Amino acid sequence: MGPAHRLRVYAATVMALMRWETRISLSCVQFAGANMQGQASIDLEGTVAGTNVPLSLSVPLQLEGRV
Repeated sequence: MGPAHRLRVYAATVMALMRWETRISLSCVQFAGANMQGQASIDLEGTVAGTNVPLSLSVPLQLEGRV
């Protein structure tokens, strides 16, 4: 996975969360690698809006094809 594709993953993640999940405020989005089987994860950090409760989440991704 090249830098351009990784940037598209970041952008799509941030844009979707900004549009559809207004209860959180992101401070960090990080792509956690990919292996040859197409498995990867994206790590999100931020706070819950209005309460400033810290939020940390790792979301597994299944990538199509080989990486």
